[in-house]
Amino acid sequence: MNIGQVVKELKKDYPSASISRVRFLEKEGLIKPKRSKGGTRIFTNKDLKKLDKILDLQENQFYSLKAIKNNPKLLTGNTSNS
Repeated sequence: MNIGQVVKELKKDYPSASISRVRFLEKEGLIKPKRSKGGTRIFTNKDLKKLDKILDLQENQFYSLKAIKNNPKLLTGNTSNS
């Protein structure tokens, strides 16, 4: 799916989702969508789930982008408080 389709899906749960925000998260290295020969981003369902998790961490759990980048386990859900 393309970036517009991804944002449309994300907006269902996160009205603040935007194309520029997805591009920013890519620039920050949190997602790495594949590219077509023409350079268009091609997102998989795995990418969409990861973006959903990032937005959940930011908007519902109030994690900063820096905290998310520094704690990759947050994105996999393998967090333990031990």
